[in-house]
Amino acid sequence: FGAKVNAGMPLFIAPVDYYTGVSARWKGTELNYFFHASDTVVANTVVRESLRAFRFGNKFVGNYHPSTITYIEFPEFDFCQSMPGFILMGTDYLTNVKRPDKRDWVGHETLHQWIGNGYFTSLYTHSPYSRFTEESLTEYLRMVGLQKSFGKDTLRAMLRENGRIYTTRIKDTAEDVPIALDRPNWVTYTVGPIIWHLVRQSMGDRKWQRFIRTLYARYYGKVIDYAVFRRQLVKFASEETVRQMERHLNTKGIPPEFT
Repeated sequence: FGAKVNAGMPLFIAPVDYYTGVSARWKGTELNYFFHASDTVVANTVVRESLRAFRFGNKFVGNYHPSTITYIEFPEFDFCQSMPGFILMGTDYLTNVKRPDKRDWVGHETLHQWIGNGYFTSLYTHSPYSRFTEESLTEYLRMVGLQKSFGKDTLRAMLRENGRIYTTRIKDTAEDVPIALDRPNWVTYTVGPIIWHLVRQSMGDRKWQRFIRTLYARYYGKVIDYAVFRRQLVKFASEETVRQMERHLNTKGIPPEFT
């Protein structure tokens, strides 16, 4: 097995029988999965969770444009990563995917096909809000997708769990920093979705979805920075809502109005 990067995209070289392949289809899009191990429980879990997120992305955000999407296990890869048209899956993540509390990454990385790979955010230009507009938003959309499938109580429970994780594992540690520091740490994935929830509540569901759909439709295939993102947001949210969001991003901890 070998892998290298050409022009920012990985090239995989492996024997044909190295992988076990699985395929699924949804409204003309082919979803292909390639696993190193042939564990049917793992494969079925990944297919089920990815299809749920894929359907939600199409219905809530906008149509997925490519004709295929590929999920491929990358041995000795320490994490998972979504790139245009495919998703790399680390073996440890797949090993743990049987556990309900260890499979969130499937939906999260799938929804990155819209947020971060449908339109691209300038993550590395030192904007204080880049990871919030990509990672926190993607994670909150994953939660909204589960809300659509299982009801509002599911979303409330997930947000409460984020609050519990912050209080018991992050608060008063080195990880307890404002999201505006733009670090790839826990607050991005725990407190970030809570802030997005407050923004959505202020906007109302209809305007919130129109913002998400308009951003994707208008900037598909383009790279945007926070200035562009903000200009689109204030078309659907009040200026005060956006300023309040930015105040939260520059203050550590859970916003008091959430509790």
